[in-house]
Amino acid sequence: PSEIVTSDLTAQGAAITATLLYAVPAGGQGMYRVSWVATVTTAATTSSTLGGANGFQVQFTSPTDSVVKTSNPTTTTAFTSSGNTTATTVSGSFLVFAKLSTNINYLFDYTSVGVTAMLYELHIKLEAL
Repeated sequence: PSEIVTSDLTAQGAAITATLLYAVPAGGQGMYRVSWVATVTTAATTSSTLGGANGFQVQFTSPTDSVVKTSNPTTTTAFTSSGNTTATTVSGSFLVFAKLSTNINYLFDYTSVGVTAMLYELHIKLEAL
C-alpha cells in the first residue's frame, strides 16, 4: 500500500457531513483503504456519543455500476462510544473499490448534550492498495 492523503482535524464540535477525502484521478480506479481514529478532547457537560448514531462512513462510486455507495454505519460499540471522557477513542478501516474520476468522501456523526459541548479530533489516512 502507498499513502495517498491524510486529514488531521482538531477541535471538532459537530457532525461532519460528506466531505471530500480524495478525488480519484483518471488513472486511479482501484482498491483503497481508509483508516481512521477519533478521540474526545473535551468531554460534554452532560453526555456525548463519539460517532453519534451513524459513526464514521465512507462514500465512493463503484466502477461496476457507477452507483454511489455509502459504507454501512459504524454503529457498533467498537465504532461509537458514549464514554464522554478524554480517554474515549474509536477507530476502524474500510476498503473501497472506487471508479476513476470520482470522489471518495467521509462522514462522521456526533451527539453532545450539555452547556459545554464535546470536542473531538479525527485523523484519517487513505492508502492505495
